[in-house]
Amino acid sequence: MLPSGVSPNVAYALHREHGGEDCLQTVDMDVVRGLMEELGGDELIQFVPVEYAHHAQTVFDGLNIGSLGFQNVWLVFQAMLPLM
Repeated sequence: MLPSGVSPNVAYALHREHGGEDCLQTVDMDVVRGLMEELGGDELIQFVPVEYAHHAQTVFDGLNIGSLGFQNVWLVFQAMLPLM
């Protein structure tokens, strides 16, 4: 059960402040990395092919956008789309 009015991430990170206890299990990240490599490496968590990701990054870099955020994401999308 989570406290009301707080996100799960905050409740877990600040469990003492919300009357909770730390029940999270520690994970050996070397084991996780080993499993990921065994199952497919970085390709396991990629959403698009590597070639497409490189092309999209090249197009984005060519637009000279200072920073990408919620305020300009659709403008950036519209600028990139014809170049993709």
